[in-house]
Amino acid sequence: EYGRRYPQSRKKFLEHGVTTIQSLGDPHPRIIGLSNKIANNELAGPRIFSAGPILTAPDGHPVSTIYDGNSWLIENATRQLEDTARAKKVVQNLEKDGVDKIKVVYSAGPDSTLPRMKYEVLDAIVQEAHQQELRVVAHISSRYDIKDVLRAGADGIEHIAHNMDDSPELFDNMAAEDFYVV
Repeated sequence: EYGRRYPQSRKKFLEHGVTTIQSLGDPHPRIIGLSNKIANNELAGPRIFSAGPILTAPDGHPVSTIYDGNSWLIENATRQLEDTARAKKVVQNLEKDGVDKIKVVYSAGPDSTLPRMKYEVLDAIVQEAHQQELRVVAHISSRYDIKDVLRAGADGIEHIAHNMDDSPELFDNMAAEDFYVV
């Protein structure tokens, strides 16, 4: 873990002027504990804005990809959601825990074979997060994902789709919604 194993890295960030880190899917609640220790000057390091665990479909990315076989990471760094009631409750609990934003995976992966979160669940996450005054960022893979993420009212995407060249209206829609792209 960044906080426990890399105290020198945390100090190096500060020495070189990096004062803020955005965490978009780390073991929860560990990342909140680290963020709080830094905020309370118990540990040296840059301020951390955290999304906590990644919200995804059952067996979606990263559960069946980069976390595959690592039950500890799956349990602590993701929340697998398939119904709107649980999605809302998870967002409420994360807000109470002190996350700064919500990260959701709304993608079937680059080859469209992974389980994708239902649109209704995405929409419930965004609506509940906004009610809790949290922003929502989405991991997407295609221009079709972006259309749904925009329709649900998410605040941005963390990865740009590479097949958007033939969809210039998407860029206009993102700009009109004050939607940000990393």
